Amino acid sequence: RNSRRIHLISRHPIKEQQFDTHQDWMMDLAACQRIRDGGGEGRPQRQERFAGCSCWKERRSMIAQERVAGTVTPALYRGDKGLGWAIERGAVDWHQAEVLTRRYVHDTVHGTQKRKRMELTLSCGNVITVDEVLLATGFGKKRPGGALITNLVETFGLPVSEFCGFPIVDEHLSWANSRIYVAGALAELELGPSARNIAGARLAAERILQAAHELRP
Repeated sequence: RNSRRIHLISRHPIKEQQFDTHQDWMMDLAACQRIRDGGGEGRPQRQERFAGCSCWKERRSMIAQERVAGTVTPALYRGDKGLGWAIERGAVDWHQAEVLTRRYVHDTVHGTQKRKRMELTLSCGNVITVDEVLLATGFGKKRPGGALITNLVETFGLPVSEFCGFPIVDEHLSWANSRIYVAGALAELELGPSARNIAGARLAAERILQAAHELRP
């Protein structure tokens, strides 16, 4: 039997949810058209409100409100051997905390140094010693792309939101009507809160492909 213990550290309570946004944000244009052809409304109201908003600061606020960060799907959390089951039975030690400090320590056996480990001091008051740390850090709030994106903005005068610095693109995700197209987090002021996940990649691909077809001679 493996005697090692697993520690799970999170700032917030564990939130169980199937997706990190409402499913309305994941509906692509083709799906909207199929619904419309079947007699439905077509594009969800959430997407309509977002597309109709011309204020980038307000769009950023809508993204923050609609995104549910740090979630765990029911398939991972529930049932026999799910995360909830493992925490209840002590197979996983869950700490609602942040890591305040860390330092390296060495185990010794009969005065002989054996192995290097890491001691973590948590904001909840616990101190744990671990062999390795795996990070699931999620998405940062800053604009991704680093120096590459900054250089593009400064060199070519590409438009960005004064509020958050993210690209201002058209409906096809073209940046300043150029041959530069964006996806992922860089497209979220146009696609909405699902831009960063797999559904957002599908939404971006659909729009960029549509633009490519329109550019054909």
